[in-house]
Amino acid sequence: MLLPIKYRNITTSKQLLYSALLIILVAVACYLFSPIIGYRVSAFALLLAVSFSALVFNLAATLLAAVLSAFIWNFFFIPPRFTLHVDNTEDGILLAMYFLIALISGVLTNRIRKAENITRLKEERANSVALYN
Repeated sequence: MLLPIKYRNITTSKQLLYSALLIILVAVACYLFSPIIGYRVSAFALLLAVSFSALVFNLAATLLAAVLSAFIWNFFFIPPRFTLHVDNTEDGILLAMYFLIALISGVLTNRIRKAENITRLKEERANSVALYN
């Protein structure tokens, strides 16, 4: 397994909550440092948080993180701030690409984790059969 965190023992509602809290904490940190780092670097930090969420939580929590982070990045960071309007075409394209990359990375990471679990289960079954033979 990629991380030692036991995500299977956490209910889906708690995973959704933890995923949203992770995105909010990263967004607050980026907002505090936004005069220094700018709004484009904050997108990378939020995307990193979405990727971490994909490693730890289930698909629903990852999709929530992707949607929430795209909304937060648009509302709090992309000029004009505190609106959902994007003035610059370049920023609009960046927002669309950010959202797609966040979704795709979340879905692909989830698929990789499922394939890893299936492989692990097959290995455990093979070891059990070999043990009894």
